[in-house]
Amino acid sequence: MAAQENIVAHLKAMESFSGADREAFLRIWQETKISDPADVLFQRAREKIGPENQQTAFNAIRALMTVAAVLSDNDKSRESEVLEDLFDQIQDLSEAPLESSFKDFLKSVLGRDNRALRNWGKATALRVADETLFQGARVVTDLRPIFDDSGSLDEPEAALMVHNLILRYNIQDGADEFHIAMTDQGLQNLIDVLQRAQEKAKTLRGMKRWGTLH
Repeated sequence: MAAQENIVAHLKAMESFSGADREAFLRIWQETKISDPADVLFQRAREKIGPENQQTAFNAIRALMTVAAVLSDNDKSRESEVLEDLFDQIQDLSEAPLESSFKDFLKSVLGRDNRALRNWGKATALRVADETLFQGARVVTDLRPIFDDSGSLDEPEAALMVHNLILRYNIQDGADEFHIAMTDQGLQNLIDVLQRAQEKAKTLRGMKRWGTLH
């Protein structure tokens, strides 16, 4: 129940979007391909949505992924019923009737009635089954001076280079970050692991018997 309330609240929060941010969000959603994982959508939102609305956009994307999965699990004839129920729940959070422009915006976002949407929804259902979804990463590299025990602070005896890996991930109620310090060797190990994962993905996508991989 709490998860459903979060979905409704995250969609309702987009009511505060400016016209420009609504148009940008709609373009992001309309350009989404079945092979696009959540982090691709998050990156597009980061590039096209105003800074003050980016977190709201991230939350809305996660909510829409869940809605798409729900639509894919229902008979096509019930799609309008599911969406109207969603609109009613969003309306229940408002003291005044929803603005027609916002309702039209939601219908445009949710109304891509085609095979790609339903297949993307099925793929999404598998993705959101994970507790967390990758949103982005960065590495901050700094030098940490080392002074000897003599008490002299004129000049450090040495310095230690530390790479701080910062992983940003999306969760049901928003986003969080994970920080880990790495040496040069640790950084190289991570690069090797990621490159190997890319090679695995390339090999699997080249095997026609798997069909379309996302």
